[in-house]
Amino acid sequence: MTDFLHIFLEEAPDMLQAWELHCMRLKKDPTNMDAINALFRMAHNLKGSSESVHLSAFGDFVYIAENILTEAKENRLQLTQKHISALLQTQNHLSTWLKHLEEDPRFLLDNSQLISELKYLSTTDDSHEDLILSESESPSGNSSINGFCLPDDDNQSVKNQQSTPIQNQVSQSSPSTKTISGRSFRVSAEKLEELIKVVEDLLIQFNILQFSIRENHQEKMKEILEPMAKAFSHLQNSSINLKFQPIAPLFQRMERVMRDLARNQDKDLNVFVEGGSVELEKNIIDDLKDPITHLVRNAIDHGIESKNEAVTSKPAKASVTIGAANRGGYYEIFIKDDGKGIDPEMIYRKAIEKNIIEAGTPLSNKEKVELILRNGFSTKNTVTDMSGRGVGMDVVAEFIRTLNGKLEIDSLVGQGTTFHIQIPA
Repeated sequence: MTDFLHIFLEEAPDMLQAWELHCMRLKKDPTNMDAINALFRMAHNLKGSSESVHLSAFGDFVYIAENILTEAKENRLQLTQKHISALLQTQNHLSTWLKHLEEDPRFLLDNSQLISELKYLSTTDDSHEDLILSESESPSGNSSINGFCLPDDDNQSVKNQQSTPIQNQVSQSSPSTKTISGRSFRVSAEKLEELIKVVEDLLIQFNILQFSIRENHQEKMKEILEPMAKAFSHLQNSSINLKFQPIAPLFQRMERVMRDLARNQDKDLNVFVEGGSVELEKNIIDDLKDPITHLVRNAIDHGIESKNEAVTSKPAKASVTIGAANRGGYYEIFIKDDGKGIDPEMIYRKAIEKNIIEAGTPLSNKEKVELILRNGFSTKNTVTDMSGRGVGMDVVAEFIRTLNGKLEIDSLVGQGTTFHIQIPA
């Protein structure tokens, strides 16, 4: 692999992350010319960069998507949700392609169906809807990440799915022991500048110390030791801080998943994001992607009421909030919905039936709800009887424990549910 190709493969994922962000802006307002222009520039840069490293097929594919953006940019085409869905699917497709290119620079991904769709959508006829794929669907046909196997058909209720084979795979992954060896990620210029400044300060103090030793200035040597110790501590903290990244890109991805699911299930939904600037170690963010995806899908599939189930006393649009906060000794990530909630008494009865607890065991409502995190609670009957709450939750909780964290649940019937993930700082 050439150095230029290596650089492209490092930079392209950031371009595609920005691609996704601009598409999400367009989903909210398809006439947003700032987002259209930004997305056009992103596609144009990605095409040019790929062609410069001789990935001509990759560049040709991007060019087809760029044509749609050119027409929209020049007001020859009014973007619709179908166009945006196709552009998001293009982003998924390109992301998958990049992963394969890391292993084999000659890899080609089958994109014939998506090419036909993009070419068709570059006309003003928007009646050709049935070829568009779900924008959160993996082009390979499966969404399987770190053992959390997620269904591709977002229209299908979890109650009609077979149980996922993730329970036996949790022990196979070791997220808490990942290292940064062999991997790379971007570091903000501000953090790098701070690190350089600390090193410069240390160099100055070291020179003063050398001079003091040479001149045998005992008092001066004592004076310099304390600021040097502080500088070394600052250097350590700055170095560790390089591994920390904002959680916003993960939340951006989750917002897209939730909107896609809600649209496919014909549920009206507002998504709110809080605390996107909170920073965690990059490997922790990568590890959290799987359980958080599981929880947000659960909130949409089974927490939020359908239009037929909607309660008149609630707002017309349901809401899900995903957020993060630094609580000092730990980080908290939460997923909060204002849906139907979890019935603690039903959970309690089911737990007794499954011999998870003995009849008459005194538990608070919170403890009853959290019985769904117990091993062996989830069965197909549980899915049907309790609107899917409990599907794989024991596996999610176990996975979070491998990160030295814990999962807690607060829920009120008719008011909603909040999942709290706590990870040590």
